[in-house]
Amino acid sequence: MKKKKPTKLKIKDIRRLIIKRIHRNYPELLPMYKKWVEGITSNDLKKLGNMEFLRLFFIGDFMSPKAFNKSLFFSYVCCIGNPKADTNLLIKLFLKSKKKFIMFKKEYREAYKSLPRIVKIYRTCPKKGIYRFSWTTDKSAAKQWGTIKRKPYLYQTKIMKMNIFCCHSYEGPNEIIVNPTKFLSKPHKVKLSGKIKSRWEPGFFGGEYHKIDYWD
Repeated sequence: MKKKKPTKLKIKDIRRLIIKRIHRNYPELLPMYKKWVEGITSNDLKKLGNMEFLRLFFIGDFMSPKAFNKSLFFSYVCCIGNPKADTNLLIKLFLKSKKKFIMFKKEYREAYKSLPRIVKIYRTCPKKGIYRFSWTTDKSAAKQWGTIKRKPYLYQTKIMKMNIFCCHSYEGPNEIIVNPTKFLSKPHKVKLSGKIKSRWEPGFFGGEYHKIDYWD
């Protein structure tokens, strides 16, 4: 039976999903961001990445280290699907971050501490998506990452531990945020023997559901 595409999400449903996502993963951030999320419009969602990161870039120096790092982390994980987010701007922001604050959960700090000096990392993405920030140290977890309207490829490379900005588990286990300009070698494809499957996931940018292709 052919899978039916879900209906488009309305802006109020998107706001509810974002608040639910924050509450599930980081309830302590909800008071700080609930009012901001409730004021999001459809136009905001299309430019959310740069808008929020620019705000942090200009006011970050006037924020406490804890507030700046939590805001940066939350802004990044909510804007993760926005290809318009500026790479150079993000690198500047993450270089200003402090690991002890941006990894504000003990499990994140312990995960970072346990990493070797040189780390093997993985990412599933289309060919043009290799120089991005989100990777994982778990090959099996990377296979579950998907692509929209493009064939998914599993890529592998290595990076120095010092060039990993943050360890976290916001979307899945063993996720990391890296400096994509500091890979030790160009990411290369990993051969996979499984099958490509599809699933529908809501996107926060515009409210459209996306068909995600991933490796089973």
